[in-house]
Amino acid sequence: MSNVMFNRLEGKVVKVDRGGPESRTGKIIAVRDDYFAMVTKEDGLIFYQPHHIKSITKSIRSGFGFNEDLADQVLFTAPDNFHQLLHVLKNRWLKINRGGKESVEGRLKGVKNGYLTIASHNEILKVSLFHVRNISVGMPKREKNEEQDQKGEGKDKGNKGESKNESKNESKNESKNKNESKHESKNESQKSSGKSSKKK
Repeated sequence: MSNVMFNRLEGKVVKVDRGGPESRTGKIIAVRDDYFAMVTKEDGLIFYQPHHIKSITKSIRSGFGFNEDLADQVLFTAPDNFHQLLHVLKNRWLKINRGGKESVEGRLKGVKNGYLTIASHNEILKVSLFHVRNISVGMPKREKNEEQDQKGEGKDKGNKGESKNESKNESKNESKNKNESKHESKNESQKSSGKSSKKK
């Protein structure tokens, strides 16, 4: 697909491809000679190489329900070409391609002779630059899991606090009911003793 078309789509909400793991909906925020940057809900900022894209769909009315405020929150100065972009992303944790057998995650260690060097846990991978459909910046799975665990712990603490408050309220209500029943029994005993004294 030609860059002329993508230049016209800059600032627009589009759907890349019609389906499959590479398909995403988002707002194109920058178009350069051999790539474009798009903000998506699922992966944040994604960088696409246009020659792998099969179709682009533009919504006439709804904008696919995409929240454009997400794109407004992204501050990014796009380098002039894809090679410069990769140098900017060096030592960052990347996800290359969205899914399938060609999807790779790891830290970008360098670019040389048309190949990316990716350090992925205990492996060093060489990925052909030509076969890179898209790239997004992320974090290692371990860090993601830790983040999710922390969120879960926060929720658990909140739930514990709520349950404590509920138990406190329940105990207060129980003691209140006990006091009321004591007063009632006292009043009844006083009434009965009064009646018996009158009969005498």
